[in-house]
Amino acid sequence: MASLDKAASEAKFLVLNGKPLNEPAIHKGPFVMNTAEEIDQAFEDLNSGKFGYLEEEKV
Repeated sequence: MASLDKAASEAKFLVLNGKPLNEPAIHKGPFVMNTAEEIDQAFEDLNSGKFGYLEEEKV
């Protein structure tokens, strides 16, 4: 049986909780939208460079 105190690295996880939205949800790749058309628009925006970029963060 493995010992939890001898882990090779720290475990990290995120737990989210909230009320249901009661709306349709469609996902594809990194996007979650309400309609397939919104998903298509998100990919068009991404491919045309409209999403910008995140600057490197130092933690």
